[in-house]
Amino acid sequence: MGREEWSDLLQAIKEANLLLVLIVLAVDSLLLLAVVAGRRLRRAGLRRASRAIHCVSEFLTVLRAALEILLASLRTKTVLTDVFLLKKKVSCKREAAT
Repeated sequence: MGREEWSDLLQAIKEANLLLVLIVLAVDSLLLLAVVAGRRLRRAGLRRASRAIHCVSEFLTVLRAALEILLASLRTKTVLTDVFLLKKKVSCKREAAT
């Protein structure tokens, strides 16, 4: 892979990282809404609906955890790609100097 291809890959990873952050924020918002809705339904005496909302909030919690793992993985790839590009840049400068 050439330097430009690595740069394109890094840019794609950064864009995916940003997209995942936005998805995590959306899941957090849905989770907050589910918790509030569950409490209101419980207070209103609608236990079944409250339990259903609780199941949804559990699913959202697991989804958020999975997204966090994916986000951490992407961040690691970004760092590794940055390091590789830096090494390649130093190598090119050394070759040019000789």
